[in-house]
Amino acid sequence: MKNSPIHIFFFIAIVLIGLSSCETESSRSLSLNTAFLSLKPTSEYTKKFANADGDTVDLYLSESLSSEEDFNQSGNFGSIGDIGQTTAERRSYIINCDNPQFNFNYRFFLVGNAADERGYSDILSYSLNDSIGTLNDELSFIYRNDSVFLNSNPAFYQDSLTLISKTFTEVFGPHITDPNENRMFYIKLNRGLVGFRTHEGITYELIN
Repeated sequence: MKNSPIHIFFFIAIVLIGLSSCETESSRSLSLNTAFLSLKPTSEYTKKFANADGDTVDLYLSESLSSEEDFNQSGNFGSIGDIGQTTAERRSYIINCDNPQFNFNYRFFLVGNAADERGYSDILSYSLNDSIGTLNDELSFIYRNDSVFLNSNPAFYQDSLTLISKTFTEVFGPHITDPNENRMFYIKLNRGLVGFRTHEGITYELIN
């Protein structure tokens, strides 16, 4: 007995649905946590900084990038189970200063973490680059189990820090490993960059 065209049609449709279901189950996309992303600079970011001589410089958001990358982890992680073929969201934001010439980078990305209920954690990494290159020492934070933790060990931290005339509380920075390195940057999580020091040893603080 020959199969009718309608039977063949339904057989093909069922096979295709099954294949589509398998593909959905074996591949997924992970997104950065929205609350953690609130630490990024806004699209209207423009800040003024001043040094001890009263010279001011303007910093502005020059680049904002969003992409997806292969989530190169293997195994079974928390609530996401067997990750299979997975991509992860990645974002970067670059704050620029024209004179002195340097840029400051925010990078958000995901890493597998069995200690996180989600099976992965968000990382925020800060770095500084200027005319002589990239500062070797970075500062990073991790978002894990609905809380933010310092991810750099060791790191600079002071409960209260006066850079020039302004005092900032709960200030973090990278741990500088090179004793001849003048460059430095200072972060207050809910305000972002609050100060920096150039390779010439000149300190600037946020004034607005």
